[in-house]
Amino acid sequence: MKNLKLSVLMVLTSVVSGAVSAAPQQIPLEFSGSFRWDGEDTVQTVRMQLGRVTKLPNNELLLEGVSFYDGTCSVLFRSRINRLTLTFTQTESLLKCEGGVDQGQYRGEVSSDFRRFKATWTSRDGTRGTLSLNASSSAYIAVGELIGDNR
Repeated sequence: MKNLKLSVLMVLTSVVSGAVSAAPQQIPLEFSGSFRWDGEDTVQTVRMQLGRVTKLPNNELLLEGVSFYDGTCSVLFRSRINRLTLTFTQTESLLKCEGGVDQGQYRGEVSSDFRRFKATWTSRDGTRGTLSLNASSSAYIAVGELIGDNR
């Protein structure tokens, strides 16, 4: 039994170590995709542009930038990505939007190559929607790099 526990521990350690070392040092600069409120047929076009990527303690990355929804809404965002579990939490600060303010949070997953994001938005009132993004540019931002000033 001790050998089995040791083997499982060794396998888990190598998988976790591999996930950290395999995490990219560069992340695509731009993403595009869609957002849809649960229960609605209307799909919004979304474009996200990174402005800064910062390496944080505890195997996390902080992504900062701006998102554009259907060209009518621009939003500043901050995403924390756990490089071990490839999960993220994103908070948004509304800059400018037709139709008012909606506050809430995205929770979701990112692909191991950091080229795809899938998340659920939950508003403070409990309303939910789904976001799907794919890398849309061949330009990359290096971890620790700042591009322009999106604030």
